[in-house]
Amino acid sequence: MPFTTRMTVVRLGNGDLFIHSPIAFEPALADRLQAMGTVR
Repeated sequence: MPFTTRMTVVRLGNGDLFIHSPIAFEPALADRLQAMGTVR
């Protein structure tokens, strides 16, 4: 049975990012997120 997952990224009022992720956090993904803002 396929089970799809998603990462949720929310930009906070101060511009930082909040991430909820049930998926693996890979270096390439981390680089892309850091380019968008500071992950908190």
